[in-house]
Amino acid sequence: MRRHRRSGRRSKDGITIPDIARHPRLRGEVRLPGDMRSSLFTTDGQIFSDAGIPALLFMENYDINRVGCHDTHDNRSNIDLDCGAALAAIAIESVAKAATVRLRSS
Repeated sequence: MRRHRRSGRRSKDGITIPDIARHPRLRGEVRLPGDMRSSLFTTDGQIFSDAGIPALLFMENYDINRVGCHDTHDNRSNIDLDCGAALAAIAIESVAKAATVRLRSS
């Protein structure tokens, strides 16, 4: 259904719902705590990282300045369930793979 769709487009007026878009291309990045572009400090994962527990942050490429992003209009109607389901699947698979990796003995 989405394979032949074009990239997502933001609503011009913030009210009109855009057409269904193809799934976004995801890319992974590793940003260590000293990296000024790290976003972990704004999440619940920070306390785990501070305690020395490895933490992963999975998030969409969001626009913090858009209406409905952490403001009084931020509610369930702004949730992209398809994106959330895709991110959840990626997170589950990533954790499962990490949990089964055989580490080389040193």
